[in-house]
Amino acid sequence: MNNYVRNSVKATIDAFDGTVKLYVWDPSDPMVQAWSKAFPNLFSDAATMPAPVAQHVRYPEDMFSIQTFAYEKYHVTDPGRSSPRAMPGRSHRIPTSPASRRR
Repeated sequence: MNNYVRNSVKATIDAFDGTVKLYVWDPSDPMVQAWSKAFPNLFSDAATMPAPVAQHVRYPEDMFSIQTFAYEKYHVTDPGRSSPRAMPGRSHRIPTSPASRRR
């Protein structure tokens, strides 16, 4: 199963009447495309978000945490040595002979 973490849509909620507006940040996202076809009036273009509201848009903290965890786990600090958490007991060598490919 593939992971599907995206930052494609921003939502705003009007504090006075509870109106929800969804703004598309990544129109190439297949989920956004599918929902847009099913519900043509559901999303607004990101360019239509009012400037005072757009100034407060931030990168999602949960998404940032997921990415930093992945980078921390797989970041290569010594290319000659494998990360013990990423691939225990294995080195990053390209097989050059049939015998070395059987490991």
